[in-house]
Amino acid sequence: MAEVKKIRVGFIGCGGHSSATLQPNAHMVEQIDIVAMCDLDAAKARRAAERWNVKACYTDTNVMLKEQQLDAVIVCGPPMMMQPMTKEMLGRGLHVFTEKPPAVSAALVKELVDASEKSGKFGMVATHWRHATPYAKARDIIAKPEFGQPSHCQGWFYAPGPTGPLWGGNAIEGYLWAQGVHLVDCTRALMGDVVAVQADVRGDEKSFDSGSVSLKFKSGATGVLSLVARACYWTGHRVFGTAGGFVEVQNGRELRCALPPFWTGEKGVDYLNQSFQTWNSSPFIPGYAGLGYMQELQQFASCILDGKQPVASLKDGYEAMRVLEAIRDSAASKKMITL
Repeated sequence: MAEVKKIRVGFIGCGGHSSATLQPNAHMVEQIDIVAMCDLDAAKARRAAERWNVKACYTDTNVMLKEQQLDAVIVCGPPMMMQPMTKEMLGRGLHVFTEKPPAVSAALVKELVDASEKSGKFGMVATHWRHATPYAKARDIIAKPEFGQPSHCQGWFYAPGPTGPLWGGNAIEGYLWAQGVHLVDCTRALMGDVVAVQADVRGDEKSFDSGSVSLKFKSGATGVLSLVARACYWTGHRVFGTAGGFVEVQNGRELRCALPPFWTGEKGVDYLNQSFQTWNSSPFIPGYAGLGYMQELQQFASCILDGKQPVASLKDGYEAMRVLEAIRDSAASKKMITL
């Protein structure tokens, strides 16, 4: 049996999200060998190392890089920490997997794109929705000739929060950076580049309740995004095709679709009795693993081993941040923003 090739990875940031999500999923990816844990809080680094049987833990990245021969790092923390850390690690010759958002402005993400191009190492952004199996299946369905060209997309993200200022930004920016980034990135993965945005929100700099966004895509397709705070968690997309195709993903786990030819009766298409094909993730898949977290880390490792560029790249992160800024600016100006 052939030996599995692995990449040597160090974690930078061992807080709540890193411990609850990224570390467990990285541990399940056979191409990843976690060799070091690093956090400014020595207790967090030590707990993470003990939990995953990692021999080395650090509070200083310089010491970690001096003592360990790494292929890549996984950076997880607030964006004010991740942007300079990602930039530094790229400059030191390492591939970087960074949590979202990689920074709090498009200009700062562009610095990471430039650093990646200069170093020859890639960065990948942890916008995990697009990697979830239902979304991969949805893209395959959209690509079928019988679906037609994607003509319209509806996307939604309802969540309990955040509802107030976050990461140095106001309440509207906080929700967009923390939650809206997933919706925008996955919408781009399904529909392509956004060229115009018109947005309206209920909220202000101190409090965010909801927002509605109209999109125009480079392809000519249209879209609508719905963002709601102070709500139960519910996410998803619906995409419609010019030939009558339809596909929907809910909560990153459930998919349903319909493709022509449709059932017809004596008077033509029987709209009331239209049937859908459905697919659901296995209930035996561990919680976060079913939402694309493990798949994105698998791609990160595979791209390093195969010398390929990942999707959800730093360039994707830059384009997503441009859309988020356009949403913010359109909501403030009450005008359409072109990109």
